[in-house]
Amino acid sequence: MYEIILDPVFRVLPSEVLPDLAKCLSYDPWTSEPRPRLVRSLPEEERLRWFDTHRGEIEHEFCQVGSWTFGETKTYAEIVQNLGNKLGIKRLNGNSAATERAIIAKMWNETLARLTPEQAEDLKSRAANVAAEHGKNFGGELTTAAAMSAAQLSGFGVYMLGSTLLGGLNSALGLGLGFGAFTSLSSGIATVIGPIGWACLGLFTIFRLGSPNYKKILPAVILIAINRPEDKPTPFWKRKRTFMVAFIAALFLLLVKACSSMP
Repeated sequence: MYEIILDPVFRVLPSEVLPDLAKCLSYDPWTSEPRPRLVRSLPEEERLRWFDTHRGEIEHEFCQVGSWTFGETKTYAEIVQNLGNKLGIKRLNGNSAATERAIIAKMWNETLARLTPEQAEDLKSRAANVAAEHGKNFGGELTTAAAMSAAQLSGFGVYMLGSTLLGGLNSALGLGLGFGAFTSLSSGIATVIGPIGWACLGLFTIFRLGSPNYKKILPAVILIAINRPEDKPTPFWKRKRTFMVAFIAALFLLLVKACSSMP
């Protein structure tokens, strides 16, 4: 029915993330095989398999929820940018991953700004400790709110901050996400959020967004951001322009060498 997946991220999200993404969107479709049943009623393995083989439907649902204008269906990139605009983030050349990171940085900065200095330091200290337990140096990404930006966030930083914010939204909105949404740092995330209270993180952003659709889209975007595979550098030989320049330079050097060796 929805054979074309328009945004590549829906192809590469881990299959175990898809049920949590459906929860964010309040998406619980019927399956016709072997008999009509809601997907949530399927045994866990069948449910995972259904979501894994119906990624197009999940993207379509995301786009429908994120568009909410009759007769119009926006793309994932457009919806993420609209969410960024709502949060006061300037356009980032249609780069969905960069906008996701900017949303997380913005929410984290604003959260810190609304905490007491003691709460903010406690949160940053605990987040740094969790990072250290996993062999990561997180200090530079937990600087003052004014200094931190999306550009400063590493992949691990996106995961840590996004997971912490998602945990707060999970509690505040009653999404019912399991700790599987936070994978290997589940206990660490609980520790980070615990002292301040699950409900306080991100609530001011949710209230500001207003629309129920935004309240579904925001946690979905954060969930996608923290599970998005990191882009790998394009191999040298696949960068056409760079490769051609190097190839021509090599030919030129060979020609010069050949000419210089002629009697």
